[in-house]
Order: sequence, then C-alpha cells, then structure tokens
Amino acid sequence: MRAPDNEYDIEVDAVLLRMKETRSVDMLSTIIYEEIVRCFGLSLANPKTSYNKIAASVWETYQNWLRDQNNDI
Repeated sequence: MRAPDNEYDIEVDAVLLRMKETRSVDMLSTIIYEEIVRCFGLSLANPKTSYNKIAASVWETYQNWLRDQNNDI
C-alpha cells in the first residue's frame, strides 16, 4: 500500500515557510525535526540526526533555486 502523494504537504509547507530563516544544512535539519515533532509528537519523531540526509538534499535544491533566481534578475 502506497502513501498518498500529498501525505506530508502540511509538514513540507511548514518547512518551506521557514526557509528564509535557514542559514545552513544543520539549521534546516533542526527545522525539519521541529516540524516533525510539532506535527507527530516527540514519541513518533526519529532522532534529530536522522533528518540530516533529507536536509542536505533540500538545502542543495534550495541553493540551486536561489542561484537560478539571481541569474534571472
């Protein structure tokens, strides 16, 4: 059984709203962890370090997007 494509939209939206305050991969990992805890509770959240890989991927994508935005100006 597959999860719906939009299953984590609320969590993704919450992280995206905080992207402007993010200054590093570590900070983004903390934000992702905080949003998971906020939405699902501490008992269902994985250890904070388990979000480092996704944070690195999101950070790289975000940095590429920012660079593309600056090139369009």
